[in-house]
Amino acid sequence: MTAGADITLSGAGFAPGETVKIQLHSTPVELGSATASTDGTVRATVTIPVETDGGQHEVVVTGQQSQLTASAALSVEGVATGEGPGLAVTGGSVDPIVLGGAIALLAVGALLLAVRTRLRRR
Repeated sequence: MTAGADITLSGAGFAPGETVKIQLHSTPVELGSATASTDGTVRATVTIPVETDGGQHEVVVTGQQSQLTASAALSVEGVATGEGPGLAVTGGSVDPIVLGGAIALLAVGALLLAVRTRLRRR
């Protein structure tokens, strides 16, 4: 993934109508937010900021009502400046579809954990 590129995220298990915050971590950077549909799913396209340093990062989505959090690793290649040889780019990039699927699986897992916890409390 190159800094400045768009990625599309999708996930499930959020509360219907809740706002889901999307951040890029090493140093948290707000990428945007989305609103969960009536079935608790979200889909959003966000842009990785061009000033993002190359290397390993993490996309984190958090439901503001449910506090459900999911994350996925992301390898970012810095934007070429054309000045000097620069540093070698290491690692790979993550296909946006794979990233969306990973976030969806994390959200479903968190939902199952929450349901299991609620059932045990009864």
